[in-house]
Amino acid sequence: MSQLYNKIVITKKGGIENLKLIQEDKNQLYKNLKQNEAIIKVYTAGLAYADIMMREGTYPGHPPYPFTPGYDIIGQIEYIQENPFHLKKGNFVGALTVTGGYSEYIKLPIEKLMPISYINKNHKIPDIKECAELVSLILNYITAYQLLFRIKKLNSDSYILIHGGGGGVGTALIQLTQYYGFKNTYTTISKRKYDLIQQYNVKPIFYQEESFVEYCKKNHILMDLILDPIGGMHFLDSYKILNKNGVLVLYGTYNFLKQGTLKSMAGVPLTYLRNLFSFNRKKVVFYLIGQKKFGGYNSVKEDFSILVELYKNKHIQPIIDTIYPLTEENVKIAHKRLQEGDVRGKIVFRML
Repeated sequence: MSQLYNKIVITKKGGIENLKLIQEDKNQLYKNLKQNEAIIKVYTAGLAYADIMMREGTYPGHPPYPFTPGYDIIGQIEYIQENPFHLKKGNFVGALTVTGGYSEYIKLPIEKLMPISYINKNHKIPDIKECAELVSLILNYITAYQLLFRIKKLNSDSYILIHGGGGGVGTALIQLTQYYGFKNTYTTISKRKYDLIQQYNVKPIFYQEESFVEYCKKNHILMDLILDPIGGMHFLDSYKILNKNGVLVLYGTYNFLKQGTLKSMAGVPLTYLRNLFSFNRKKVVFYLIGQKKFGGYNSVKEDFSILVELYKNKHIQPIIDTIYPLTEENVKIAHKRLQEGDVRGKIVFRML
C-alpha cells in the first residue's frame, strides 16, 4: 500500500508562481536504495537566499528543473543500514543538503548525516522550536563560524566588519564574535533591525543614513576582516577600508536579483584586479560552505558539533523570524519576504 508525502518543487526558472506542492509515493524512496544511503523523516528545513537564486536561475550548478529546494534540514532517521558512523534508526540528525530539504522525507548519503548527540544520548524528542533553532546552526552558523575561524587568524583586538547584521548569518556572526571575545566588531544594519543585536557588543553602522566607507574614514578605522554577502560594486567599497594585511571575504551575492547577474558580478573581478596590483598584503577570498579549501564536508561536521555544544549550553541563540508549516502558499510568502529583505533572522519550514 502506497503512502504519499508532500514536497515542494520548483517547476521552472522564474518567480514564486513556479513553487508547487506535489505528493510522491514514499515507497519510491526505498527503491534502488544504496548501502550507503538513509531515509530521513524531516522535521524542519531552513530557507536560504540560495533557494531564491536557484528558483531565479542565478545560482551556479543547481539541478535541472523541476527539483526540490532546501539547503539544510533537521530530521530523524527512519531507515538506515549498518554503517561506520554508528548511526541508528531513531537518531536525530542534521544535514547540509543544498537541495531537497523542502520535503517530508529525504534520502541522503549516510556520510552527510550529522548526529545531534545531546538529543540522541538522552533519547529526547525535541519540539519544533528547538528543531528550528537547530536547523539554523547548519547553513547560517557553520558559515559564520568558518568565516571567523577557517580563513584568517584573528585575535581579540582584530577589527571585524559584518555586513548585513540583521540577517541569519549576520546575527550568527555577531553572537559568535561576542562569545569568543572580539572587542572591535562592527556591522552594517538598518535601524528597524537594530533591536535584534542591541544587546551584543557590536558597533552599528546605519547604512541607510551613512556610507560605511565614510563612517570608517571619519573614525580612522581600517578592518582586519570584512565579511561581505552583498555583491556588485559593494565589494569594491569594502576593499577600500581594508587594513594592509586584511582579508575581504565574499560569501554571497545578495544584489544578484536586484541588479542582475552581470552588474552584480562586476565587482568580483574588479576587486580581485585591485588586489593583484596592490603593493600590500590585502587578500580577497571567495567563500562557499563545504569547499575543499575550507575543509570540505568534514569541517562542516566538525563545526556543527562545536555549535551544537554552544547551543546546548546557551552560549548562542538562533534568531527565528517565522516557523511556517510547509504549504505551497507559505513557501511562496517566505520566498517573497526574503527576496524583499523583510526577514529578521531565519525563516524555517516545519513539516505538517
